Amino acid sequence: KEELKEVIQTLDSNISNIIELKEDFVYDKYNNNLLKNRQVISLSKKEDMFLDYIINNQNRAISYEELNDTLWQGDMTHNALRSVVKEVRKKTYKDLVKNISGVGYRVDI
Repeated sequence: KEELKEVIQTLDSNISNIIELKEDFVYDKYNNNLLKNRQVISLSKKEDMFLDYIINNQNRAISYEELNDTLWQGDMTHNALRSVVKEVRKKTYKDLVKNISGVGYRVDI
């Protein structure tokens, strides 16, 4: 049992919660904070949820349907999603969120 605890602690210590983005932005996954030059960038609730979700799924494109089901509980309009993406890009940088035509979005880290 003690050996298992040690293995878990080792694994946890090797996984960083800090994601280095471009243009001096940093994302803290554990605290869901976006920072630039150590200053917290204010995000709305939906912007924060969207950014956190695509960063935590950074190795794949997230479909519109998945975003609708996960973040909007089935009540998303395309205009609402586009608005969130636009604001995240404006508060960070344009190339952070990539549109995968006909599929959805992917984060470019």
